[in-house]
Amino acid sequence: MIIRIEKSNKANRYLIALNDWRSVIALAACSVTLVCSLAAIGGSLVLYTREGRPIPDLFKYFTTLSNTITGLASAFIIPYAVNGIRLKRFTYPKWMSMLHYAGTICTTLTFVFAMCLILPVDRKMAIGGYNFYLHVICPLAVLLSFHMVEVKYHYSSRDTLICLIPFFIYAVVYIVMVVFIGEANGGWRDLYMLTVYVPVYVSAPGVILLALAVAFVIRKTSNTIIRKRQEYMLSAFDNKEFDPVELKIEVFGLGRLYGHRDDEDDLTVPYDILNALADKY
Repeated sequence: MIIRIEKSNKANRYLIALNDWRSVIALAACSVTLVCSLAAIGGSLVLYTREGRPIPDLFKYFTTLSNTITGLASAFIIPYAVNGIRLKRFTYPKWMSMLHYAGTICTTLTFVFAMCLILPVDRKMAIGGYNFYLHVICPLAVLLSFHMVEVKYHYSSRDTLICLIPFFIYAVVYIVMVVFIGEANGGWRDLYMLTVYVPVYVSAPGVILLALAVAFVIRKTSNTIIRKRQEYMLSAFDNKEFDPVELKIEVFGLGRLYGHRDDEDDLTVPYDILNALADKY
């Protein structure tokens, strides 16, 4: 027998709908991110093919690599969102969340670099034509969808540094190809104007500090949003509304609603709800 929960209570209304809207929003946001990433890469491939430029050169750009990471993260999360709609239990592994965070950092950096480094020297390369989509529209869409999807994991400083690894690897390769090898010797052109304004030993540390600042701002924003969402969820279980017996009844009813496809002896309640209630009570 399925135990049904009355709809009149504020806590019931919120918690029953909680994983429904989480899953739907995650599905929509990740789909938008995936489409943006595929459009960024696919559109660039079309342009390169039309102009007869070597396709491997496309992957010299941090923009292309950033969208690849973000697209992969979204593609991985989408099946969990679909399953969340079906079971009302939206959850996925921490490593996917980390990949999502890493991709968001990287795409946001493409926007920051385009605005701060490229735009003052080459407006067309920064925001001209299709580059406006690559450097402005896509990064902002990815950043917005990231904060809509991520509702569970709090990121530590260590997590942030781990998620910056793709940027650090690219930075090392870029400096080697641009500064130590040089375009004349088969290296890369200075795509991001690293040596245009000041010597590289000044600009490189500055760019790294800028990347760290962007990553930690995203971390702070994400953690704040997640904390406020959890506080809102817990407000439904204010001590003025429930005594311990009523709380047990509500949690049991919630578990039976979520777990009605399981064995009747198994109680299924979203872990984040139980964890938050345990901290409160």
